[in-house]
Amino acid sequence: MNYIIPFLVAYIGSKLIFSFFNFSYNFITAPFDLINFLIDTGVFVLLWVLADLAVKKFTVKRRVKNS
Repeated sequence: MNYIIPFLVAYIGSKLIFSFFNFSYNFITAPFDLINFLIDTGVFVLLWVLADLAVKKFTVKRRVKNS
């Protein structure tokens, strides 16, 4: 569960951002372009990190206290 939410946020968020800017790059079918690859992976990683920090901040971990 720790990686599902950040992945979904990063995937959907990057798709929304790329559709807003009309950016289309598929590194599997398109010829390799370093700039487009860095933009594609950079946006995904940035959104993943932000979502991961948000999930860690807003989830409450219960601590077991020994009495």
